[in-house]
Amino acid sequence: MATKPDASTKPASARPRGWQSEPAGDIAVRLAHRYLNAAGEAAERVASDPDPEALHDFRVALRRLRSVLRAYRSCLRKLPKKRRRQLKRVVRATNAGRDSEVFLAWLGIQSSLPATEDAAHEWLRKRLEAMRDAAYAQLRTQVLTDFTALVQHLRQALAVSRNKSSNGEVMADHIRAQTAKVAADLARVHSAADADAIHDARIQAKRLRYLIEPSSPRLPGARAGVKRLKKFQDEAGALCDGFVRRRLFVQLAEAAGAQQAREAIETAHGERSKPPNEIDVIPGLRRLAQHSERQVHQLFQRFQRRYLETRTQNLIEPFLRLERRLAGPRAD
Repeated sequence: MATKPDASTKPASARPRGWQSEPAGDIAVRLAHRYLNAAGEAAERVASDPDPEALHDFRVALRRLRSVLRAYRSCLRKLPKKRRRQLKRVVRATNAGRDSEVFLAWLGIQSSLPATEDAAHEWLRKRLEAMRDAAYAQLRTQVLTDFTALVQHLRQALAVSRNKSSNGEVMADHIRAQTAKVAADLARVHSAADADAIHDARIQAKRLRYLIEPSSPRLPGARAGVKRLKKFQDEAGALCDGFVRRRLFVQLAEAAGAQQAREAIETAHGERSKPPNEIDVIPGLRRLAQHSERQVHQLFQRFQRRYLETRTQNLIEPFLRLERRLAGPRAD
């Protein structure tokens, strides 16, 4: 009676491989295709459905795809610079729609504002809705067309991997690098005026989360780390939304002033068939902006207590442990 060969006698290529020892390039190809497919499905929904969740899903899938392309760059066929720039442009082109939607959501829950702000509130709502609709129109007519044309080039570039390093080794290297970037960006934050540094820290933390998340069910401690990063991302994101409002308030106040000046001049020239809006919305916009800024400073105080100075180490320490676990013993 024939006996089954012992597993230790099988050639290495025939033995089962754990996800950590699997070539990182193979995993990178699978992840990239997964996110590319998700982006394609979300793009179809954006084209036919005004649901904000469709745009959100499209943005998330693209960000995850870019994170894979960045983290596993050495493991994938080189993507031409032209294609990388095209992908970046597609992602950036979704910002305007998202920014106006988030601003509108904030405006919709400001129920404690005095009645004197009603005119500014209404003017601002209409402006933001117009910005959102224009952004969606551009998204459907141009951005999705650009993305569809880019998909085939991306699929060709992601056909094969070119690096046989283990996934555990590559992940460890990138966790170490991303953790250092998060810490460095948080070290640049000293006040709510440091919007760029807070934004950069959030982006680096998001890339770290996207790197760890696919393997979190099989990596001890990773799920708790992902949960921690999500909380950090949400709290930093609330601050970043406030920074976006800060920028848009300036732009919209300038637009309001220009509109009022134009209406006054047209009336003086007898070029208007109806009288200009006599309500000056700029003081109301100023008070709304001040209200937003107070919220930003409250959010920053909480952010400071949880993540800055000595608390930064509490945020990143779990990921340093993950890195050590993945890397294993290193040669001297």
